[in-house]
Amino acid sequence: MLTAVALITALVGTGLSVYFAVQSNSVPLVRLQSRELLATTRHALHQSDVLTPEFVERQRAKLAKEGVRVIQVIDRGEVLVSAGAPAPVKWVPADPEPDGRLELGPGMRARVHGPFIGPGHGAGWRARTGASMEEPLPWQHLANATIVVEFEPQEVQHLASHAFATLVMSACAAVVLLLATVGFWRLSVRAERADVRSARDQQLKTLGKMSAVLGHELRNPLAGLKGHAQLILRKPTDEQGVRRAAETVVREAVRLEQLANQILEFARTGEVVPAPADPMLVAQAAVEAVASPRVRLIAQDTLPTWPLDRARMEQVLVNLLRNALQASGDDAEVELEVARVDRTLIFEVRDRGEGLVPGTEEDLFEPFVTHRAKGSGLGLTLAREIVQGHHGRIEAMNRRGGGAAFRVSVPRGG
Repeated sequence: MLTAVALITALVGTGLSVYFAVQSNSVPLVRLQSRELLATTRHALHQSDVLTPEFVERQRAKLAKEGVRVIQVIDRGEVLVSAGAPAPVKWVPADPEPDGRLELGPGMRARVHGPFIGPGHGAGWRARTGASMEEPLPWQHLANATIVVEFEPQEVQHLASHAFATLVMSACAAVVLLLATVGFWRLSVRAERADVRSARDQQLKTLGKMSAVLGHELRNPLAGLKGHAQLILRKPTDEQGVRRAAETVVREAVRLEQLANQILEFARTGEVVPAPADPMLVAQAAVEAVASPRVRLIAQDTLPTWPLDRARMEQVLVNLLRNALQASGDDAEVELEVARVDRTLIFEVRDRGEGLVPGTEEDLFEPFVTHRAKGSGLGLTLAREIVQGHHGRIEAMNRRGGGAAFRVSVPRGG
């Protein structure tokens, strides 16, 4: 129960962290985009020696996909040329910039002012045209003019919308998990009733269906959120606040993405379809999937084929091996032993961690029960469902000399 509450808190907390990180850093992000748009607009206007309304409108239309709505050139308070319809809103000044002045309006609208002739632009024009240093610039008479660019900060809008969608889906997932946890708790109170097994299975199926929908819906805004934040990280900027905010968004989005994947994996338990398989190949595939030099595979010389759903059993072993690696020290070895005892195939994963708390061995296989700070508590539940689909059983126990062992037993007649 406490683990489920911790998982719910993590879902909501992570969603809120992402949302407020985006909100609190929206102005630095808008400022970053305003610098880019001001430089891009200035370069576009310098492509012509004469600024006609038609030429400026063409440049504005080209930049519309980047959020530009209005371009104006103003000299000594007089609008020389204008393209687009200025928004009739009250502008609020933001912090002054070295290359321009940023103003913010309602409804995610911004306006930036900057010099028409920026530093180094004369040299760029001469290099492009081959003009001499003595030849005056074609826009020298606009040396005191100002460019005004009114725009919608689309990157911030996309980031904010994805952050809000992530927050909403995190809250919905938390509510569903809370309801499911309450249901499991009420079910455990009636554990002595004869129909507890069928009721638990039905509830697992219901939770699986809800989890599948939530997992998919949670991943959609997460993909957009992470993508836009990663785009910001790729841009050169000296705004440390922007980088920290983007890094926070990416880190928390990855964490939620991993959680969504775990929920989806739990929801996809499905039907187990055993077929003749080589147990050693299944074990070797699991070891290769974990890709850790600390895993040692122990097996009998010869093992017959066994009725196994190869992909599902490999999934069980990978889950157990990863848990064992996390429980053991950095240099401690983890063992996977494959053996046959009479008509039973046994996979046993042994770690060298702190072992299990006595009395919790059965609880570990219930949903949302975990002793790891960032675990979902669904991995061992999924493993049990798969093993039971083979008509087998999975057990947890402490080892002599320290550590824990998880044993999977699959009968030949399964």
